[in-house]
Amino acid sequence: MSNNPISRRDALSGMLAGVAAAMSSRDARAAAVAGDPATGASASPASKRNKITLEEHIDFPGGEHLLFHPIGIDDVHWRRISERLRDVEQYRLPAMDAHGIAMQVVSLTANGIQGEPDARRAVDLARAANDWVWSKFVSAHPTRFSAFAAVALQDPQAACKEAERAVKQLGFRGVLVNGYCNVGDENTGEYLDLPKFAPFWECVQELAVPVYLHPRCPLPSQRLIYQGHDEMVAALNQIKGHAKDFDRAYLVVGDFYFRNGDFNEALNQYKDGMAVDPKQKTT
Repeated sequence: MSNNPISRRDALSGMLAGVAAAMSSRDARAAAVAGDPATGASASPASKRNKITLEEHIDFPGGEHLLFHPIGIDDVHWRRISERLRDVEQYRLPAMDAHGIAMQVVSLTANGIQGEPDARRAVDLARAANDWVWSKFVSAHPTRFSAFAAVALQDPQAACKEAERAVKQLGFRGVLVNGYCNVGDENTGEYLDLPKFAPFWECVQELAVPVYLHPRCPLPSQRLIYQGHDEMVAALNQIKGHAKDFDRAYLVVGDFYFRNGDFNEALNQYKDGMAVDPKQKTT
């Protein structure tokens, strides 16, 4: 047995750093396969690009403070990840070609607009994010990218207007919501079954587009089970999911599905902990 045992914090930090390094290496290989004539390899022909992928994360200029930054990823790897979140031509398109992906539906990564405690600023950020995504991805490469809109549910009426604008004017395919909304400060959250959000749900029903529910980590004030080991917050939420099911659980318990029977929902990573059929009444 080693005389220098590795702490859990160091182990998890190393795992996260390794994931970041692997992502960088994968992108480099994909770019080489897709575009380096010296290898003699070529990208998948257009006829072989038959995949459409969802939850393709991005961020946007001015939204850096909205990014969830896991403990254990150093600044060098984080800059590399951040660069790729905004990239189109250098890494993203070559990787898509190499793996037969015809189109990505891009969307803001967590915490997204929901992580902005100031409602007025959240509204402005949502519009700025959608305009940037349209310009950088959708308009520039209309056959390769579509998007889920960002909305500021901190102001439900403004969220309705932005969802309608993004769908009808920008051609976005739906809306993505990164969990609960921070309101006022980072320790105050509002969950999606509250009556104040009813106008937004009615709006997306009328638009007939899906709402993609994406998880985020619990409020800082609700992380007591991780006390002393903050590095475990992201790791455990990705492995199984504590926060992952909370948003949908609120909707189930709050009878949301019975009040919104035609609601189009897309779920990511929620199925692990949700065995109940949300349309079946339970007691």
